[in-house]
Amino acid sequence: MSIENLRKYQQPGVWVYCQACDRCYMTGEEREVDDALWCAYEDCELGDSYDAVEWIIMRRHYPELPEKPERDVQYKPGYEEAL
Repeated sequence: MSIENLRKYQQPGVWVYCQACDRCYMTGEEREVDDALWCAYEDCELGDSYDAVEWIIMRRHYPELPEKPERDVQYKPGYEEAL
């Protein structure tokens, strides 16, 4: 799917959680790398847009997470314990 099509189906300004770097950013802030959408953080090397999960979904599974995330804060929900 093209970047244009991916963005067309995104709701802008929704907090998402990058499973690669454990940080949050808002939809629309992703980086465009090699015709793909990547995590908004420059130092996240593995975070393509498919690694992003809406924050509201993360909170359903991990209610201990804050209602609104902060930028550049790493969140390590309990999913690591399940591995």
